[in-house]
Amino acid sequence: DLRIYLTVDYEVGSGITLCFGLKAFWLEPTPYGSTEKKATKTWKPKVFVVDRKDTASEERELLALLDEIRKILSAKEVTESDPVTKVQFYLWDSNQQNHLARIVGRHLPTILSRKSLAHLAWLFPPEDLVRNAESETRRSPLTVVSEVIRNVLAAPIPHTYTLLKVARVY
Repeated sequence: DLRIYLTVDYEVGSGITLCFGLKAFWLEPTPYGSTEKKATKTWKPKVFVVDRKDTASEERELLALLDEIRKILSAKEVTESDPVTKVQFYLWDSNQQNHLARIVGRHLPTILSRKSLAHLAWLFPPEDLVRNAESETRRSPLTVVSEVIRNVLAAPIPHTYTLLKVARVY
């Protein structure tokens, strides 16, 4: 029902984040066979740029990203229309997922100290955080798109599928 597209760019050598990106789309769930028009909401894409190569700037932008995710998850349209709205997060590759887990671990004390954001630490759990039992027994709310592309798409791209190469083909 709610789709949140995330991206993270980082410097491989230092592991410092350069920027985060976020875009979200919600489609009102309706019963099967319903002919009534579905309500939708689109959030404008947002970019959170880490303007300095230090962990304080990275933390500031990570907290801003998590706060924006919190706002989207608690948006009036989403919560009032259907209290059990399903959410799915999309990342391009597992490197981005691993980096997000690494920086959540790096800034975990700050995230956990903020009551409104603490529950979001389980989206990208670092090794120091005990995993949420519910997310271990249910389908993951996180989809790594490149794995899906690699398994179901045959594009005329030599060697490896990158986000830009796939986008250029289509």
